[in-house]
Amino acid sequence: MINRINSEELIILRQINLKRHFEPKLKLSPVSWNDFTFWIIHLGLGQLIYSNLKLTGNKDLFPTENYNRLQQFYYFNLKRNVHIQQIFYEVASVAAKHNIQLVALKGIYMIDNYYKDIAIRQLSDIDVLVKPEDGKKLLELLKKNGFVKRNETADFVSDNREIVHYHAMIKECVSVEVHIKLHRAIESYHIDTEACFLRLRPVAKDNVSYFALNKIDHLIFSVIHLDRHFNQGGIQFSGYMDLVNLITDLTDEEWTKIINRCEEYNCVREFFRHVILVNKYMDVNIPLFIIQKFNELDNINTELRFYEYLKGKRLFISGVPNHLSSMKLLPNRKKIQYIWHAVFPSKYFMIEKYGLKNNIYQTSVNCEDNQLFFSKYKFKFWWLWYPYRWGIGVRGIIELIRKKQ
Repeated sequence: MINRINSEELIILRQINLKRHFEPKLKLSPVSWNDFTFWIIHLGLGQLIYSNLKLTGNKDLFPTENYNRLQQFYYFNLKRNVHIQQIFYEVASVAAKHNIQLVALKGIYMIDNYYKDIAIRQLSDIDVLVKPEDGKKLLELLKKNGFVKRNETADFVSDNREIVHYHAMIKECVSVEVHIKLHRAIESYHIDTEACFLRLRPVAKDNVSYFALNKIDHLIFSVIHLDRHFNQGGIQFSGYMDLVNLITDLTDEEWTKIINRCEEYNCVREFFRHVILVNKYMDVNIPLFIIQKFNELDNINTELRFYEYLKGKRLFISGVPNHLSSMKLLPNRKKIQYIWHAVFPSKYFMIEKYGLKNNIYQTSVNCEDNQLFFSKYKFKFWWLWYPYRWGIGVRGIIELIRKKQ
C-alpha cells in the first residue's frame, strides 16, 4: 500500500462500496476540514458521502458547515441527475418510436437501473450506443427534437477520422454522445460490438423502453472506458464507484465468465489491474482465486498514478495518437489536408474549442448555469490561440516518442 494515502482518505475511498458505511464512533481528523470537504467534492463523491452520513446517523462526524456543504452538493446533483434522466428518456423515446435499438451506457444506465438513490452518482453526459446504420438517423431525429450539434473538431478532420461516437448533441445543457462503436480500432483490445448487440437486455422504465448491455459486457466496457481515461491523463471516481458495486456480489461462476470474456476481448490486463486496485483500497471482497491469478498486476506505477488522481492531479492529455490513427487509412493527398485542418482549424472551431465566446447554443438551448467565459477581447483575437494549440500538439508528439522508447 502506498503509505502516502492517509487514514481519512482511505475511509472515504471505502465508502464507495455501498455495502460499507461509516462505522459508529468513527473519528476523522483532517488537517483542514474545508480542504478535506473540497477534496471529497472534487473527486465527485460529495453526494455519496452525504448520503452515507445521513443513512448511518453520523451527521456529527463532520462539522456543521462542512456537512451542509455536502448536503448542498447532494441536492444540486439530485436536481441535475433528474434533469439528465428526463433528457435521456426523451432520447430513448425518439429511438423507440423509430425502431432504433438504443443502448444506455455507463452512468445513465447505472442511475436508472442500479443505484436506488440517483443523486449519489455524478454524471457528466449521456452515452448511448446504436448500430452503425442507425447513427446518423438518430442524430437527425434528435436535431428535429431540438438538440443542437456541438462541433469539437474541424469538419474535414471529423469527416475523415474513425467514428466511435458522433459530435455531442446538446439540449438544455445536457450533452448526448451517440456511439456506434465501443472503442477505437487502434486499441490493443477488441470488444465485439456486434456480439454485444446479440446479448442485449430490454429495459422498460417509466413508460420508456430501451436496451442495456449484457451484465458482463457492461462491466467490461465500463472498466475499459475507465482504463482509457486512466491512461490518457484523467479519471472520474464515479467509474470506480460503478466497478466496486458491480463486482461486490459476483459469484465464482460469473468471475470465470468475466475472465473468459476478457481473454476473448484481449483486455485481461486493462480490466483486472483495476480490480486489484479497488480490492486494495475500496474494501471489496474479491475471491481469493482472482487475487492469486492477477496479483502480478499489482503494479507500483499504476498505484502511483492512482495516487496522483486521488490528489486531484490531471496528467497531460493530447489528441495526437487519435489523429495519427485516423490518418493511417487515408490516401496521401487526404493526409496532407487532414494535417492542414488539424493545425489550422476554422475560426468557428477555435472560438468554440477554447471558450472564446459566450455559449454558442444560448439562443437555442436553455442553460440555467452558464459557466462559459465571455470576453470580447478573446473573441476578437481568436487566432492568437493557434500557437497554444501548436504547443499542445508538439508536446503530444514528444510524449508519444517517449512512450515508444
